[in-house]
Amino acid sequence: MRKAEVNRSTGETQVQLYLDLDGSGWSEIDTGIGFMDHMLVLLAKHAGFDLKVKCQGDVYVDDHHSVEDIGISLGLAFAKALGDKQGICRYGDTTLSMDEALILTSLDISGRSYLDYRMEIPTEKVGTFDTELAEEFVMGFVRNAGVTLHIRQLAGTNSHHIIEGMFKSLAHTLRKAVAVDERFRNEIPSTKGRLTETEEDVIPIEDEYDDVPRGLGSDTYSKGIAKGMTQQVSREPAAPVRKELSSTEELEKELLKKGLL
Repeated sequence: MRKAEVNRSTGETQVQLYLDLDGSGWSEIDTGIGFMDHMLVLLAKHAGFDLKVKCQGDVYVDDHHSVEDIGISLGLAFAKALGDKQGICRYGDTTLSMDEALILTSLDISGRSYLDYRMEIPTEKVGTFDTELAEEFVMGFVRNAGVTLHIRQLAGTNSHHIIEGMFKSLAHTLRKAVAVDERFRNEIPSTKGRLTETEEDVIPIEDEYDDVPRGLGSDTYSKGIAKGMTQQVSREPAAPVRKELSSTEELEKELLKKGLL
């Protein structure tokens, strides 16, 4: 089952989040921020996810930390629930209208975090909600979900409609991207054969040179020299050459030459 729970605590927020990608659109949301509750209910409903969020944050400062950390927690849960991403469609896009607002979202569950956010929200607030926080939420999600997301506002003059249209468009795009393609249920949707990174991918460079004597320095060039990858010039002084003498006559000539006779 594609489910995940996240319990994330910082000095600013405590977020408890449950996500089921194969849900029915049920939600139970309590973030302490009315507009954010509204957006997450819409997200769950239109994505077909089951979503439960409880956030206790320092909203006496402002809503920034809570909104950002909810986005982070949702991204973490999303990545965990997808696992190795086997069988998913991977891509999704939606152009969605909300009255005069028209919003496009396009997603690739690529394992690479990238956000291109192009929204022009005309007011600084919707009620008490800072409209710039819509981007903070999406950024937190993208960075931790490991997805590429493009968002375009194609039309719109009402700030509420624009942001709501964005959440609904994103929900439908997520729904398409996480859907299982029955034809390729047992395959990873990538010619690389995987869409996740593992700790095993990080190999210390020293492993390649484990048999190199340690007194030669730690840099790759020195180790390469020791492995014979390039010519090493010996700095040891040459030993003197001893000449063997075969007769008494030759010995006398050698002593005369040195002034010893």
